[in-house]
Amino acid sequence: MPGFSWARTSSLAAVLLTAACAPLLAPVSQADVARAQARFPGTTTADLEHGRALYAVKCTGCHALEPATRHRPDEWPDEVNRMLRSAHLDRGEADAIIRYLVVSSTPTDATPLR
Repeated sequence: MPGFSWARTSSLAAVLLTAACAPLLAPVSQADVARAQARFPGTTTADLEHGRALYAVKCTGCHALEPATRHRPDEWPDEVNRMLRSAHLDRGEADAIIRYLVVSSTPTDATPLR
């Protein structure tokens, strides 16, 4: 019988948590990528998916997951930056989460973000 591994347990917990939270999170679409590129040039589907996954895993350590539409796009950077330390985010992780939330909270019929 293999020994207990915190790394394996943490990885499994992250996968299960992401799967459980996925219905609350809008899937990344090509329209999202197009809107993101207007404000965040060079953004890819993978970039937005990375932000989505980080949001699901990191932010639920302290509170229930909120839909991206809970805040306006211009409010998300301050919200995420306010919780940077308590969520144990580095700058790159925070930026990925912000990018995902800004794009996901923008109405799909809106003009591109500037």
